[in-house]
Amino acid sequence: MSQTPRSRKKNPAPVFPRSVFALGLLAWLAIGSVAPAQTPGGAGAALFLVHCAACHQPHGEGLPRIFPPLAKSDYLMADKARSIRIALQGMSGSIVVNGTEYQGVMPAPAALEDQQVADVLTYVRSAWGNQGDAVTAAEVKTVRTALSSVEADKADPFAPLPQAPAGTTLRDVVRLPVHGVKLATMPGVDWMLVLNNGGDVYRLEPATGNLVRVLVVKDYADTSAGRM
Repeated sequence: MSQTPRSRKKNPAPVFPRSVFALGLLAWLAIGSVAPAQTPGGAGAALFLVHCAACHQPHGEGLPRIFPPLAKSDYLMADKARSIRIALQGMSGSIVVNGTEYQGVMPAPAALEDQQVADVLTYVRSAWGNQGDAVTAAEVKTVRTALSSVEADKADPFAPLPQAPAGTTLRDVVRLPVHGVKLATMPGVDWMLVLNNGGDVYRLEPATGNLVRVLVVKDYADTSAGRM
């Protein structure tokens, strides 16, 4: 994570009660706390809502020319192994879905196990008019193993980052102790919140690299049904 330093007056990070953080994050992450048993479609549907619905939309319709649809998608249904590969490592570049070109970047969902990838792909391949066979954890493992056996630069689906503009300096701000999955900030402050894949929330000050955990998942969510 890198950010170009900016010269401006630093606003101190306000101190909020934990209850305020909890209420805000519950609203932000409400969709992520849905237990599989409470979601029609089971574990795959619940995972889809957490990891995919923000872009592809809850009913798989996508957004025209921005995010491709999964509902009745010829691209999705044409190649099962390709869909597994995309779910594991993301993709970038131009694709044509149902006759419409899409140009964008899809990052890989964070830290999904083989069975979870199989569950979400089985769900999208059988929902919204799609009629595909199930994806198994063994099939996901086969693709994952194949990806790990080739050279990293050949397996990387993303183009290299462009050169920074002249006069710009890029630097590492902080090395997160866990995988960060979402960032949030607001105008007028020099700090941001980082949500990790376990549900804990950290406050990061990019100018100094100061990182402080401000909320633990057990303080605002019931994790008895499994990880968020």
